[in-house]
Amino acid sequence: MSSTRVAGADQPFRQERFASSTGERRGLLANLVSRRVQTLPNAEDRELIWWLQEASLRDMEGAHFACTSFPAWPENLRHPAQSPLERIAAKLFTDSLVFIRTKGGGKNATPRHLADFLARYCLDPESKLEHFQGFRDLRSALLACKTEMQSANNAAVAKTSVNVAVREALDFCLSQKGLCLMEGTYRSGKSFSAQSWCLERPGRARYLSLSAYTDETTFFRLIARSIGTASTAQRKALEIRQRVEDGLRTRDLMLVIDECEYLLPACARPTTAPSRLNYLMADLENRGVAVALIGSRNFSRTLTNLERKLPTYGAEQFYGRLRLRPQLPDELTEEDLFAVASLALPKSDQPSRMLLVGHALTAKGRIASLEHATKRALFFAEIERRPVRFSDVERAINESSPDMAIFQNRTSASSPPPARSNNARGIRKAAASSPRAFRGTTFRQPGREVLRIT
Repeated sequence: MSSTRVAGADQPFRQERFASSTGERRGLLANLVSRRVQTLPNAEDRELIWWLQEASLRDMEGAHFACTSFPAWPENLRHPAQSPLERIAAKLFTDSLVFIRTKGGGKNATPRHLADFLARYCLDPESKLEHFQGFRDLRSALLACKTEMQSANNAAVAKTSVNVAVREALDFCLSQKGLCLMEGTYRSGKSFSAQSWCLERPGRARYLSLSAYTDETTFFRLIARSIGTASTAQRKALEIRQRVEDGLRTRDLMLVIDECEYLLPACARPTTAPSRLNYLMADLENRGVAVALIGSRNFSRTLTNLERKLPTYGAEQFYGRLRLRPQLPDELTEEDLFAVASLALPKSDQPSRMLLVGHALTAKGRIASLEHATKRALFFAEIERRPVRFSDVERAINESSPDMAIFQNRTSASSPPPARSNNARGIRKAAASSPRAFRGTTFRQPGREVLRIT
């Protein structure tokens, strides 16, 4: 129940009074937008509204709250003083190649007016894009802006074997509107690929990563945040679940759920059934909502262990509902690692990338070790405000390798290291997998042997 009391200037300071301020950025609620979408017969118009609704959820710093690996906006669309819809409206006004303003009409139209109109268009069934005076074809302009935002992150994704497999499975799941399960090893790029795929389809798919907390309220709050509906701490699980179901009633949105092993209970009792997994089957998949589950091999092992502990539960119904269950590659190939290294350090030289690949081939968690070494090397270069050098990559690799650190501590400065180190073996192995590209290349490591790829 709301209160109309207003605190005077002489009253004690209470920070809660600012929680409902209009300065707080809030996105459009999915359960209300779904009612508007139900009135549109055209699938392209429904996808356009869902894109605007998803764009309104993005924070003012330019990153999506559910997907931190990619920027949510291109550089020319970032502005901390504007709301997400105002940023879209400002782009429409400044992009003269896409939008042609009508002559003599819409003189008082501003980006703020257009942003308010777009928010109303996503909620009001009587609102139409033709009602806004100032643009000749606002619908085509919005579709062009949507396409530009979808392709803004394409250059940040390496086409690895895991990426190709994840994208193909997600495309199939979206087209069939069913349940899909993808299992693979840790740190192989599953989440990265799924996030990039969802960002390219903001009007069709929503990504969320499950939490290790096993209570129902946290589970439904994560789904509610991903689709954009009320999920405050004051609401109970039943209230959040009803709003989630209202937001997904149109079956236009697809849920991509990462870390799916947290769907299963951590402590199984003889009478405890996997309620979250049953909810996805009974309340979402049965109603035609596409759901893609991404997890590690522990999901199948945990589900098998759960069947043994629960005599009254069987996983036949779950496996029978799966439209697709691909097994993702366990390891990335040398070509995949070269693509990731080139993407991680686009301005570095070829020896630095070769050193990264060699380190990834000999370390545990190939892509994870490559990522950690890259971030450490970038940190060294940013301190001195210069590009990344070969020495930065080598220093980062030596710090991340306990064996190498112990060896350096035990050896004196005058005694040279052995002629063939782990990094040297990794470089030779990486070069042997792609001899045509690196034939005749010389890699000079300070204080170590000179590698000549022949």
